[in-house]
Amino acid sequence: MFSQSATDGELISLASRGDQQAFGTLFDRHAEVVARYAWAFRPDAADVQDLVQETFSTAWANRASVSIVDSSLLPWLLAVCRNHARNLARKRAKEAHLELPADFAHPAEREHLGERERLRWVMSEIEKLGDIDRRICELCLIEGVPYNNAAASVGVSPAALAKRVERIRVKLRRAVMES
Repeated sequence: MFSQSATDGELISLASRGDQQAFGTLFDRHAEVVARYAWAFRPDAADVQDLVQETFSTAWANRASVSIVDSSLLPWLLAVCRNHARNLARKRAKEAHLELPADFAHPAEREHLGERERLRWVMSEIEKLGDIDRRICELCLIEGVPYNNAAASVGVSPAALAKRVERIRVKLRRAVMES
């Protein structure tokens, strides 16, 4: 057991031996500051929550080798948060690049025949995909099923599914742009 006045160094040392309560105290002590710092990188509350979670998950995974600066874990946590934020920004930029044009997002809202024709054309392009890719497209791109669930449904790993989705998006985007 430890006192609430224990230093970050003492708490991380206890956590490195598996003391989850000590790590919980570190979380309680620093999570709010890490969250405020994360807001500087991402304007979305869900992204901020993800950054805080990723930061503390990284701290837990590396608790035996964490460097304490000036008796505080906070500088290390903020550096980890910044790195996760940069990774997330790169991921979001890549996702934005691979998205289909916005006018294909909600087929029920189409009012113009030309747009409906283009949508039919894209759907015919989807039909040309192989069985697994077509099912992945339906699950992930049309129905919005999370990758983990879709991967289990089609019998591939989430990483393999993510690569296939990326290839499908590029293929469909290229087909749309060439039409």
